[in-house]
Amino acid sequence: MRGHNLLIFKFEFTVDSYSGEKRRICVDHAQCEIDGGFENADSVVILEAKNVVHEDFHIRQLYYPFRLWKTKVRKPIRLVFAIYSNKIYRLFEYRFRDVDDYSSIELVREKNYSLQDTAISLEELQALCKCTEVVTDDNQFESEEKIPFIQADSLDRVISLLENLYDNPMSTREIAELMQFDIRQSDYYYNAGKYLGIFIKTSEHGQKAVELTALGNRLFQMDYKQRQLALVSRILQHRIFSDFFDDIAARGLFPSKKEIEAKMREYHVCNEGQINRRATSVACWLRWIFGLTRR
Repeated sequence: MRGHNLLIFKFEFTVDSYSGEKRRICVDHAQCEIDGGFENADSVVILEAKNVVHEDFHIRQLYYPFRLWKTKVRKPIRLVFAIYSNKIYRLFEYRFRDVDDYSSIELVREKNYSLQDTAISLEELQALCKCTEVVTDDNQFESEEKIPFIQADSLDRVISLLENLYDNPMSTREIAELMQFDIRQSDYYYNAGKYLGIFIKTSEHGQKAVELTALGNRLFQMDYKQRQLALVSRILQHRIFSDFFDDIAARGLFPSKKEIEAKMREYHVCNEGQINRRATSVACWLRWIFGLTRR
C-alpha cells in the first residue's frame, strides 16, 4: 500500500448513539485514504500520520481502512495513529474489540521515539532558571506593550503551530483549519506565541497573516533539547512563572488553582473575569516544563 490511495467500497457497521442505543449504518461508495500500509510476516500495519499534535482524532481515519483491508488479508491488522511533532514520533496503536462495532475502539499501547537526545534533568532546568533574567511581571495596568496573558493550555500545540508556520505564513482561519479548532482558539494560540516572542502578525495587500519572528525561525532550526530549553527560558522571563518554578522545585508540589489565581491577582496579569480560565493555562505550562524531565 502506498500513501494517499483513494479506494471506494461498501460495508455496514454499528455505532453508539447519544441515547445509548446502537445504530446500524450502511456505507455505500465510501472513499478511504490511507497514509501508509506495511506488511511483515505476522501482520499488516495501517498507518494514519499527522504533523500536528491534536487532542483527538476522527475514528473513521482508522476504522474505514481497517474494514477495507479486513476483506483483503487474513493476517492480523494493526492500526497505528502517528504524530510527528517537536522532533518526536508519537505512536498510538488501537484495535476494535468488535470488527462490526465502530465504537469498540480501544488504545493498545503508546510509545514516543526520537532520533535526538531528549534527556533533560531537573538540575538543568534549575540552572537555566538561575541564569534567566526576569524581564516582565505582566502587569496589565503598567505594561506599555499590551500582549494578552496566556489562554492556551497546550505548549505542544504551540510548538506544532511554530513548525507549520516555518516558511508558511497563515491566516487565522487557515490556522483554525490546520489545528482543528475555532477562530477564537486561533487567537489564543497566536497570542501564546506572541507572549513568547515567536509569532507576529503582518499585513500585506490588506491581508493579515501570522508568521514566525526571527526567534521563532531560530527555534525551528534548533535540535530538540536546545528548543525546549530555549522555550523554558522564554517562559521563565515572566515573573509569575519564575516564582512558581522556584516554589515547585523547592517543595516538589504544584500550586493549586487557587494559589495560581492569587498570584495572578497580585501581579495584575489580566482582568478579574479572565483569571479563572487563564489560571488553567498557567498550570498546564508549569506541568509542561517539569514534564520535560520525564520524556
